[in-house]
Amino acid sequence: DLSILTDSAKALADSLNNATIENFPYFNTLLRILATRCMMQAVYFCSGMDSDFHHYGLASPIYTHFTSPIR
Repeated sequence: DLSILTDSAKALADSLNNATIENFPYFNTLLRILATRCMMQAVYFCSGMDSDFHHYGLASPIYTHFTSPIR
């Protein structure tokens, strides 16, 4: 019985961790590839509403990312 929960990033991660088939060692790898392939690529934005700052993968309500200008 396979159940994949997508309510949160943690629920998805836990579901993927538990998704194994004893006689099919690459099933979990295949499932992870399929799960991540359909996700949208990250998009940078300059500003917006606070709700835009949410990071699903980190389960964080506010997230920012920047690079050093001296690289």
